[in-house]
Amino acid sequence: MIGSAAALFFTVSLGQAPVPTWTPPKTRIPTEFVETVGFALANGLGDPRGGRYCEAQVSLGSLWGGKGTVVPLHGWLRQDGLFVAWDGQTYRPESVGASIDLATETPQPDLERLYSNPGASRAAMNGRGAAALLLLAGETSLAEKCWRASGEGEQEGASYDFCRRFLSSWFDRTVIAHMREDDREAAPLAQRLAVAAPKFEAFARKAAWLREMRPGQTSPAFDFLQPIDALAADSARRLAAPKPKADLNAIAQMPKERRIPALIEALDDIDIQQLVRPFPLALERTPAVKALVAEGTAAIPALLDCIEKDRRLTRSVNIGLSESFERSLVSVKTAAVEAFGDIYQIHRCITPEGNPWGIAEFRDFYAKMGDGSPEEVNYLRLLDDKAGFQVWEEAGRALLNPLTNRSSAGQNWLREKKSPALSELVARRVEELTVKPEAGSHTRFELQTALRLASMLAQRDPQAAVPVLRKVTGFVGRIEEIDTGDFVGLYGAAIAWRLRLEGPKKDRETMAEFEHAIAALNPSEYGGNLENMLFPLGRFSGRPEIDKTRRLFKGPLSFDRAGRYLHSDLVRSPVINSKPFREELLRLLNVKSQLEEIRIDSDSPESFAIRRWHGQIRAGDLDVPKPGEVRSYRVCDSIASSLAGIQGAPAFQMSWSTEAKNRAIVEIRRFLEKNGATFLLTNPRDFRWDKWMEL
Repeated sequence: MIGSAAALFFTVSLGQAPVPTWTPPKTRIPTEFVETVGFALANGLGDPRGGRYCEAQVSLGSLWGGKGTVVPLHGWLRQDGLFVAWDGQTYRPESVGASIDLATETPQPDLERLYSNPGASRAAMNGRGAAALLLLAGETSLAEKCWRASGEGEQEGASYDFCRRFLSSWFDRTVIAHMREDDREAAPLAQRLAVAAPKFEAFARKAAWLREMRPGQTSPAFDFLQPIDALAADSARRLAAPKPKADLNAIAQMPKERRIPALIEALDDIDIQQLVRPFPLALERTPAVKALVAEGTAAIPALLDCIEKDRRLTRSVNIGLSESFERSLVSVKTAAVEAFGDIYQIHRCITPEGNPWGIAEFRDFYAKMGDGSPEEVNYLRLLDDKAGFQVWEEAGRALLNPLTNRSSAGQNWLREKKSPALSELVARRVEELTVKPEAGSHTRFELQTALRLASMLAQRDPQAAVPVLRKVTGFVGRIEEIDTGDFVGLYGAAIAWRLRLEGPKKDRETMAEFEHAIAALNPSEYGGNLENMLFPLGRFSGRPEIDKTRRLFKGPLSFDRAGRYLHSDLVRSPVINSKPFREELLRLLNVKSQLEEIRIDSDSPESFAIRRWHGQIRAGDLDVPKPGEVRSYRVCDSIASSLAGIQGAPAFQMSWSTEAKNRAIVEIRRFLEKNGATFLLTNPRDFRWDKWMEL
């Protein structure tokens, strides 16, 4: 509770008119939050005081590209003609509408929606931000209602959350202007934010908002703002010396000594958009990078100078996960590193300790490799005993993967290399990655590399691969506890190669190792990865020793131990082609024991729920349950529902009555018995191992 006697006064200049002092009103909103609002007002938060509340048309851009859209926003039109919206940002409106009675639209239950501007950043204000602006606008009663509606019992961290949302909205607006090539807007926004950011960080430090990441260490409270200085400098550079976009067709006609520097200069025009987050941008597909790669090693000296000295940014931005405020501004240096890597077909530019290269490592690499072909370069990287498993894997992939584009000269060079031959060198690396004094000294990632190298060698040199595959799969089979991740799928691929290359005579030995490895698993932890490990069961079903693995579905892979979700995943994978697995499915279709109850929603009878899982009842279904009705969910229902997803299978609905489901299960059983191993799966991912390995 604060009153006028405890009034706070704030004033600051951020390269614009000073913010008039603010005397907080008497309010029940906590003092800490009111002080934070005053600090934010003095450091960039939009000032609605004296403004007319109305609707305005404002041009907003998007992180996903485009030149922007004019959208209607509600907020305060100030006497200077600027407009303060609910995200706390100050805009220059395209047009302004009639006044709106603020009391008629505040507060509402859905404050997150009401106070988020359509088309603006997802980080727009929530109820706390609305309370802040209403306090400033002199609407104390409405501010307190918004504060209460935002959750009085959840106010710990409210000040930090308010600042984080406001700063992220400011940062996103600046980044979007940069992406839209609107330097007249981006430059002043970035410069003011660069001034404000350290002040907010100091305020957070004083308020003890900093997040502890490790004992004794903290990360910045607003770590997503770390690129702002670079963005401010780049926006100022572009505004001071504007230039048209480079004409790459004209550059292509220049002599080489002028062409390469011109292409380097054009790198700051890169404006590729991110299609899916959080995956990185495909810089190798941009015209400027492709043109530099086409120059070959002649471009390397200029690229090295760029990597060392160039501080420019491109127009491209990498966007983090949906719950993250992270925006990674792509530098010209990053584009130059991409071109350097594409010329040599390397991308693991890391030291043996896993640290990124500095310019000294880049220059040393060029001094050693010179004008070498990608095949020569990657052979030498694989030959380097100190390079580390990550570099060995990348080099092996470049040399062994049949999809890699190689020149005829490079292929001839590899065939003629005898000291050591490529197959011998790969075998040596697999040996080093699997044979150590202590089994526990291996990391999962080293073993994954060994498995990948062995499977890739099987495609290039099957005869040489057999002993390598036996070594690596035999070692893995003796590990007491197999780690998660891609590891289990890679192990299954290596076993499949052994079964193909060694033939049925060795099946007993191979499957014994395989079953021992599966026995070490906790299948319920592996999800979709396990279907890749079990791929050999479907691919080589019909061979006697492989079909003996039906005992696996009685033991570690049984429905009781592995759970219903494993069997659902396996039904939608090549494992369905395994005769023992289909026999187990047929058995489970007879198991009537109940797992859960299916509850039909009383308020929304077109939906149902099993625990936390919800489903929809199809329109026009002949067996529509009554609202609030409870129906059974049995083991056989779980299996039948999964099998119904196979193309051509009879229909099955969880919400049906027991009698209807029993009739459908009879039809699904006939379908399973009749079609056997000839299913056409509708999801192309189900054949990914088959296509990749060409087994």
